[in-house]
Amino acid sequence: MLAETGETRIVQYLVDTFHLRDVVEQIEPLEKNSSNPINLLAPWEFRTVCLNASVSDQFLRQFVKKSRTLSLQRVKQNGVELELIKANGEIHNPAPIDVIDSNDFTVKELMNLHMYLFLAGNAGVPKPVKIEDALFNLKNSVFLPDDFMPEHLMGNVEGSMLLPKEALFSEFQLFGHSAMIYIFPEDLNSKFSRVRYLLPSGPHSVRGISQESIVSALKESFSQLSGDPLYRKFEASRLIKTIVFNLNRKKQVELRPPLFTPEKVKILSEFGIITSDNRLNPSLDADKLSKIASDLKNQSSALAQRWFNSKVVIKVG
Repeated sequence: MLAETGETRIVQYLVDTFHLRDVVEQIEPLEKNSSNPINLLAPWEFRTVCLNASVSDQFLRQFVKKSRTLSLQRVKQNGVELELIKANGEIHNPAPIDVIDSNDFTVKELMNLHMYLFLAGNAGVPKPVKIEDALFNLKNSVFLPDDFMPEHLMGNVEGSMLLPKEALFSEFQLFGHSAMIYIFPEDLNSKFSRVRYLLPSGPHSVRGISQESIVSALKESFSQLSGDPLYRKFEASRLIKTIVFNLNRKKQVELRPPLFTPEKVKILSEFGIITSDNRLNPSLDADKLSKIASDLKNQSSALAQRWFNSKVVIKVG
C-alpha cells in the first residue's frame, strides 16, 4: 500500500479535479420529484473535498490556511450559501503511480475495479459520469440480477441504501490502494445521500486486467452459485413474484412455456407452490404467495453477501 497522509490525499484530489474546479451545477436528482436546491455538482465544494480526501473539516481548513495557492470563498447558488476552495495557480503532485497488478480480489472489489476501468476508459480528460451509467454497464455485461449487485451500487440507485457518505465512499475502493473512485453525492447538506456522479482518480496503473477479463471472472463465479440451496430459494422467490403479478393482472396464471419452463415448474413444485398435476396450489392466494416470496428472498439474501466477499482469482495477461 502506498504511504498516504491527509495532505497527500487532499493534493491528489485537487490535482485530479483541477479541470473541474469552477464547476457548480444544479444536478438532476435520481428521484424526479425532488427539487432540493442543494443538489449540486461542485467538486471543489469544501465538504465534497473532505469526503473524497477522507479528512475532517478542521484538517482541510488548516491545510488551506497554510497553503500559498489555495483560499476559501463563500458564494450563493440558488439561494444556498456554499464554501468553495479556490486556487490562484497550478497544483502539482509528485505522487507515485499506484500499481494494481494482483489477480486475487473479492467479488465486490472486482466490481469496483470494473467500474473504475469504465470511468477511466473515456477518451480525453475524465468527466463525472452518472452512477447508473457505470452500474448498468457492469450489471448488463455480467447479466446479474438486482439482488446480486452490492448495496452501494444498486441500493444507491433504488434508494434503499442507508450508508453515511463517508462509509459509502470506502465501499467504492480497493483494499490496500489509494482512492480509485471519487463520489459526488446529490445532497451536500445531508449525512445520508445518494451518489449521483463518479469520477476516476488519477495515479493508478491497472496491469493485465481488462473489463472483459473481469466480466469473464464474475460470470464464472456467479454460475457456481446455481447449485446452492439458497440460490434455489432466490429463484423460487422471483418465480412466485411472476405468478403474483399475473394473478393481480389477469386473475389467473398458466404454468407453461415460454414463461414457465419445466425447470422452473420443478422449482415451484419443490416449494409447494404447484400441485403434482402442475396446477397452482388452490390454498395459496396472491397475498399468501407474496408473503412466501418475501420470506424466500430474505432467506436467500445471505448468499449475495457471502458472494460479494468471496475471493476470485482472475487471469492476468
